[in-house]
Amino acid sequence: MDKKEEWNLELSEYIKQGEPNQVEKTKTWETAIGLQDVDGLKPSKYLIKTAKEHIEGTIDIRYPVTKTYNELLIKLPENIKFLSHVEPLFYDKESNLVKTLLNTYNDIMHTNLEPLVIGGGTYAKEMNNTVAFGCAFPGIDYHIHDEGEFVTIEELELQKELYKEAVIRLTNI
Repeated sequence: MDKKEEWNLELSEYIKQGEPNQVEKTKTWETAIGLQDVDGLKPSKYLIKTAKEHIEGTIDIRYPVTKTYNELLIKLPENIKFLSHVEPLFYDKESNLVKTLLNTYNDIMHTNLEPLVIGGGTYAKEMNNTVAFGCAFPGIDYHIHDEGEFVTIEELELQKELYKEAVIRLTNI
């Protein structure tokens, strides 16, 4: 195949795939600028200006319950546009919901633990009157959200027992 045929084939493939979206373009700009840096080159002011005009991406910002959404907004540059917002999740550890779940866990596990607070985004934000409960046990690296994530059958059985008892107790508060 000669060079012209190769080029036409590449162009046909590009046309078939369509114009890349903004996120794909951003990754390409990041790669181009990163490769220049690896080669010891400095990107030109023109390249940086052009990249900024074409880059779009998303930022996941998690903030403490002691701050408000408006406090966060005033600290960010004007050119950042919010697509969505979810308030931080907080329940007092003395609430009936938290105390019931914690007592259930401590009774079944024969422990006396305090509630565990994490900074991750949780499914519990999607429903009212819900907190994350389970499934990981202390001291075990489950490789959560990573290659090789696991749980043992014995732990699944124990989780089933915890959830069953928690539901029974929650129906009585």
